[in-house]
Amino acid sequence: MVAAGPVCCRVVRRVFGVDGARGESHARPVMVVLNALVPTFLIIALGAWMQRSGFVTASFLREANRITYWLGLPALLFSQLVASLHDAAGAESLLAAMALSTGAMVVPASSPSPFISTAIV
Repeated sequence: MVAAGPVCCRVVRRVFGVDGARGESHARPVMVVLNALVPTFLIIALGAWMQRSGFVTASFLREANRITYWLGLPALLFSQLVASLHDAAGAESLLAAMALSTGAMVVPASSPSPFISTAIV
């Protein structure tokens, strides 16, 4: 690392992993963690501020939570699995297991069963 320049530049280079001689960036573990956590906490803080300021109502948050949980998260899981088919060797079996387990839950729920009908009544 080049020692020339102001002290603040050397600190920034050391923290962010920039090599002063070539200007190349090397990912440091601290930056990887910060890049993953900071956006999450910013979204949480934004939601808390919006609720406290009255910008959104409690009923809206309840419905938005349901939509996110039942539609958004499964769609995200599926899209990540499909994208991982090109990256990982065992992703096909994981996708097949997910499809089979989903089918195993959907098919019995759609057919009438005496056990379910007596439990509901």
